[in-house]
Amino acid sequence: MATAHKRMSLAERERLAAEELEARAETEVATPAEPTPVEPSPAAPVVEDVPAPAADDAASAAPAAPKKKRKTTQQVAKEQGKVALGLYFPEAEVLELARRAFVTDFWEHEGPDTFAEWVSQAVVAHANRTHTERAGLAQPRRDRRTGVRGKLRKIDVRAEVHEAVERGLSEDRQKLRRQITVSSWCNDAVVAAIAETKARTVGELMEIDGPLPPRLRK
Repeated sequence: MATAHKRMSLAERERLAAEELEARAETEVATPAEPTPVEPSPAAPVVEDVPAPAADDAASAAPAAPKKKRKTTQQVAKEQGKVALGLYFPEAEVLELARRAFVTDFWEHEGPDTFAEWVSQAVVAHANRTHTERAGLAQPRRDRRTGVRGKLRKIDVRAEVHEAVERGLSEDRQKLRRQITVSSWCNDAVVAAIAETKARTVGELMEIDGPLPPRLRK
């Protein structure tokens, strides 16, 4: 004879369902969830520190700028339109007196501040004299057989100064029938300028101790 199953009541079914839910929750708590695998990020490229080049190394690596050559006195004079004028003083004393006259004129008579300009003014003044006046100021030619050596100097003068010298020489050749070199003609001009400085100076010409600077300054 078959055994009859007893039908559970509603309260018993609810109790069993609650027990199953509780047992399932305990199981989930007891068993930890496996962590989700995380793909590793690609490694960043390794950058090595490279030391910056030292200042000396950088300077040596850069091409050196070409050095500017210092212009010679002749190049500067040519750029300024000046002409070389050769002076020969048969007597060394004349050159020394000319230097002293130049310094005296600068300090006492508002004269030029360079020796070249003082000589320029002397030769221009000589060119502006008449040929008769220049004949009276002509210095006797020195006998070279004496063995006394003179002084040679070269100065750069303005083009108009050189033209004045050529004009005076040409006039003396034509009217005085006198053949004379540039240096001798300029020597006459310098000797005349020294005499003029002495005439307007009270006392002796100023003494010079040592070489003259390129330009005098007050």
